[in-house]
Amino acid sequence: MQRAWVPLALLLLALGSARAAEPQVNLATLLPEEPCPGWKMSGAPRIFDPEHLSDHINGEAEAFLIYNVGDTVTARYEYQGKPRVEVDVYDMRTLRSAFGVYAVRRPAEPELLPLGAEGFATRRATKFFRGRYYVEARALAPLPEAVEATRKIAAAIAARLPGEKRFPPELALLPERGRVPYSEGFSLQAYLNIEQMPPTFVARFRAGKGEAELGIGLAGDEQKARAALGKIIDYARTLGVEQGKLPQGQARQVEVKIKYLGWLRAEIVGQDLVVLTSGEERYPEADALFAEAARRLSAYRRARAG
Repeated sequence: MQRAWVPLALLLLALGSARAAEPQVNLATLLPEEPCPGWKMSGAPRIFDPEHLSDHINGEAEAFLIYNVGDTVTARYEYQGKPRVEVDVYDMRTLRSAFGVYAVRRPAEPELLPLGAEGFATRRATKFFRGRYYVEARALAPLPEAVEATRKIAAAIAARLPGEKRFPPELALLPERGRVPYSEGFSLQAYLNIEQMPPTFVARFRAGKGEAELGIGLAGDEQKARAALGKIIDYARTLGVEQGKLPQGQARQVEVKIKYLGWLRAEIVGQDLVVLTSGEERYPEADALFAEAARRLSAYRRARAG
C-alpha cells in the first residue's frame, strides 16, 4: 500500500509546488494592539528591511538573510505599564524559507503548540510559521505571566496570518523509513555551508547504530546539478580526503571520507542532486536510502513534466 501511495503523493507534491505564491499582507496589520486581556502594544511597530535587519537583531541577521528574508515587523507588549514581551514577524517571501528558518530553531524534542502550520514553546519564547511568515514572541524576563503571554500573543497573530497551514510539499521527497522525527529542514542556498548550492531539503536517518543526513538538492537542471557536485568535490578536496578517491573530469557521483565531516556520498539523479553524510562510519542503509530518494525524485519530475 505504501508504494502505491508514494507516486500519488508526489503528483500532489508537484501540483502543490506549482501553486501561486503565498499571499502577502501589510506586516503592521498582523500585530494586534490588545492581543489578550491586560496586555497592549507599547509604542508603534517598527519595520526593518533586509539591509537594516542587523540593527534589530545584531549578530543573528545573517541566519535570516541566507533565506532571502524580506521585511520584518517588531513590537513590544506591556503589562501593568512595563514592556515584557517582544514579537518579531519575518516575511520570508516563500513557504520553503519560512519553514527553513523555523526548522533550524526547532529542538529535537519540541513542545509543540497548535499554531500556524506548526509551533513550539521554549522556556521563554513561542515560535511558529505559517505560509511565508515566521513568528517569534519572546518574554523579556523569565516571569510566568510574560511567558504565558507569548503563547496568547502568538495565537492572536497566527489568527491574522494568511496562507494555508501546511508544510512544504517537497518534504514528501524524503523517505519515511528510518527518518528521525522533527529532523527535517531546508537550506535555500548554502547546504553543507557551501555557497550557491541548489535549494535542498534535508533530514536525519537512523539504522541500527548508524545515523546519517540526507539532502535532496532540487537543481532542476542537469548542468546546475553538475556544478553543485563540482562544488562538493572542491569542498572535499579543501578539507582533505582520508579515504576514497575524488573523481576526475565530468563526474556524476563521489564517495569519500573527508576530515571533520566524515563519509560523504553525492550523486546526480536526473536534474537533481542527492547527498548523504554519515560521520565516521558508512551508513548501513545508504544504498536503499539513495534508491528510494532517486525513485521519488524521478516520480516528482515526471509529475511536474506532465
